Amino acid sequence: MRRKTKIRFLTYRQVSKATFFATEMRQMGAAKLQFGFRDHHDKLIAHIDVWDDPKNHGDIIRWLDGRYYFHFYKDSHAKPYTMTLAKLKFLKSRLA
Repeated sequence: MRRKTKIRFLTYRQVSKATFFATEMRQMGAAKLQFGFRDHHDKLIAHIDVWDDPKNHGDIIRWLDGRYYFHFYKDSHAKPYTMTLAKLKFLKSRLA
């Protein structure tokens, strides 16, 4: 019998932080935002990526644990997102 896996969601606080940085990213006209957390030895501990997806009216968030979430512009929660290789290549090609 297969066990059900728990679907993980971002908390309201985490979504509000990502929303703040995503709105700043759109105001600057950037397509991708990446920010990281470093320790006192300047070693990267964790990073968060946010891609703007104007076609679907939202943002794609790669959170600290490597999971992807989709956040609509005016929404207060983020849904889990299945990132495919084709979608990742498309997002990276838009940056070049």
